Amino acid sequence: MGADFPKQMVGPGVGNESGHFEPERLVALNNMILAEAGSYSGDFRRLDLSRMAPGRVKYFFDRVKVIIMDDFDESKLFILKDPRICRFVASYVRLLAQMEIAVSPIIPYRNPLEVADSLAARDDMMKVTSLLLWLRHVLDAENGTRGLTRSFVNYDRLVSSGSEALRDMEQQLGIAWPRRLEETSAEIDKAVRRDLRHHKRDPGELKDGEWAVRWISHCFAALEILAVDPRSETAMQMLDEIAAEIDNATASLAVYRTHCDQYKSELEDAKRELEYYRSNHVSELAPLAGVEYRGAIALKRRKLWPYVRNRIRRIFGVKPVDVTDVAAYFDLDAYVRANPGLIDIGDMPALHFISSGTKHVPASARQ
Repeated sequence: MGADFPKQMVGPGVGNESGHFEPERLVALNNMILAEAGSYSGDFRRLDLSRMAPGRVKYFFDRVKVIIMDDFDESKLFILKDPRICRFVASYVRLLAQMEIAVSPIIPYRNPLEVADSLAARDDMMKVTSLLLWLRHVLDAENGTRGLTRSFVNYDRLVSSGSEALRDMEQQLGIAWPRRLEETSAEIDKAVRRDLRHHKRDPGELKDGEWAVRWISHCFAALEILAVDPRSETAMQMLDEIAAEIDNATASLAVYRTHCDQYKSELEDAKRELEYYRSNHVSELAPLAGVEYRGAIALKRRKLWPYVRNRIRRIFGVKPVDVTDVAAYFDLDAYVRANPGLIDIGDMPALHFISSGTKHVPASARQ
């Protein structure tokens, strides 16, 4: 449409093969601002820049000013895109006003379930965390741009009817694109590649229910209203009520997030440990393997072989010196025959044997 992009942009990546179109230097600087304020890009708490040391806010935004001037020094209309800006958009708006640059916010929004699917695929992020992160960004972006002439656009519409969406933006913002829509419609259709859309969910899946789902569904409904009427008082009141509830629950949510991150870390450690034993002792463990089991999480805090060795020593009164020695004291076939339910539940005979002790070991299984 004739608007200018930054000189240095973040390139393609996983889940975004055509590129991010974000200013590379500003992305790095915005991450530094978040970190200095005690936050990060995946934080769903309200950002408080006052936590920064005196003078640091001015220091960082002086650097933001330098980058903007360098990237867009001769531009009459430019695009500035970075999701991190949502967290402190009011500070950006003040800076741009001081630079005598008119700001016309365009706030795209997407079905949060699709966002959650995308973050799960790319970052293995938990669904509830992704939804709260989506909520924080859209709430902050909407609140920080009030009083400005702005436009909200649904991602679905941008993908399916790009030219029409751009025409609505032009009318709502009161601007004129440097290039006419009639001249660029073919280029728009070519640029908006539907095959690069990796996640698609029905908006009808957003229904009232638990606290998180209610916040999400009401927020999405308010954004749909703002897409038609960017000045809707009803929609802004809905968003204010949601923001107030989230802020009141922030302390509890932060504790929840900490526990989730800790559990996820332990689970990853368990996966690595199991993979290590699978890779290095698969031939030794084969006599005990039997059928596949779904209880791997039970081993997340255990070192497999020492535990097997100790159980063998207690049950049989001997101390195997190597994994291969287990087969000398354990008859897999006899154990499975004595416990046929193992196959039905998909448990691993060896682990069942280890965890259950002598009460489940028939005499015929002891060699």
